[in-house]
Amino acid sequence: MMDNGQVRIMRGWRGLVAALLMGWLSWASATEVFTGSNVSLAVRQGQAFSWGDNRSGQLGNGTWGDMATTPQPILSAFSPITALAGGDRHSLALMANGTVWAWGDNSDGQLGIETQGETEPFPLPVAVHGLEHVIFIAAGGNFSLALDDQGTVQAWGRGDFSGEQGTGSTANTTAITAIGLAGPATAIAAGHGHGLAVLDDGSVQAWGNNAHGQLGDDTYQTRLAAVPVLGLEGKNIVAVAAGRASSMALDDQGQVWVWGSNESGQLGDAIPNYGHVNDDSPVPVRLSVPGEPIITRIACGARHCLALGETTKKLYGWGSNDSGQVSPGGPPVVRVPQPINRAFTYEELRVIQDALARHQPPPPPPVLGGIVNMAAGDSHSVAVDDQGRVWTWGGGGYGQLGRGAVAAPAPAAEINLPGW
Repeated sequence: MMDNGQVRIMRGWRGLVAALLMGWLSWASATEVFTGSNVSLAVRQGQAFSWGDNRSGQLGNGTWGDMATTPQPILSAFSPITALAGGDRHSLALMANGTVWAWGDNSDGQLGIETQGETEPFPLPVAVHGLEHVIFIAAGGNFSLALDDQGTVQAWGRGDFSGEQGTGSTANTTAITAIGLAGPATAIAAGHGHGLAVLDDGSVQAWGNNAHGQLGDDTYQTRLAAVPVLGLEGKNIVAVAAGRASSMALDDQGQVWVWGSNESGQLGDAIPNYGHVNDDSPVPVRLSVPGEPIITRIACGARHCLALGETTKKLYGWGSNDSGQVSPGGPPVVRVPQPINRAFTYEELRVIQDALARHQPPPPPPVLGGIVNMAAGDSHSVAVDDQGRVWTWGGGGYGQLGRGAVAAPAPAAEINLPGW
């Protein structure tokens, strides 16, 4: 859920480049990060790690009922792992051979194994039946999505909330079922109860819960099957992200489009013309990030959003800030995208102490820079910089910041993965 950022891709080669880039990034970069609701996940050179909430076994470390406050290896007999995805209480892994494995809660069939209604969690990865040649995965509230190399989107898990499987049914199911789309898909995203797919012509379709206009079809009507997102025709969308009740899209010019709930400022400065700043928008509106004409990656948490600037490699956030997931110590809602600050290093603190001793004003908090990928959970965020360092910030009540203890809202700080 609360989907990880996507890579900007050029339009003419969209399908092929999407598949190649997703594989290349997982192997070439030091680390890729992902999130679930209160979980953080990372892949480094085919090895996978997780930390945070484990009450349903969603960490995949063989245990359940507690939490992990530092990164732990995901115990999979199969490797290498190329990508991860986290939902509310379950997680998915994409293997290099195109198969998908899952673990955690399976009460609504979201693991894709024939034990629907099972009350005990699955704390170790199990194979999702019937999937192969997968290039992209996404995990929603209690449902899951997979995109294969032919552009087919498969869904399984919960459907009785709002038809989030997009198959025309409201039944919960463990069976892998293809979603009927207007063409082959190149990217997907899963929110709490809705899904998004980018098609190879650059358009976007959506399905599921639409109570806040998060499907972008200019209605608030639940859709059991995929419908076009209006207003993005000709925008050549290359990536999408989904929050709890909002959606985002990125076009091939680096422009960001947002729609759905604006209760916590998820629409940023792209205020719809419906009379009030808190109004939802049932159609996409363009967001501008101050000082950043081109955005390369986007991510949605439950009620906050992240965007990565092309030239500065700075990370910008907006939306809910009740746990410091945008700006620790800042206002509860951030309505205009702003750079994410990091904590001072020990060396910087010593310099500040010297300055204070000389009655000089302290410098402003440093901006988190050099970022290459990021992800957003319910109330926390994770990012990786161009040196392979992992940064976490926001709420840490379930250990999802990976700092060795349950943490109060905290600014971005570096953490270590095992063996780093």
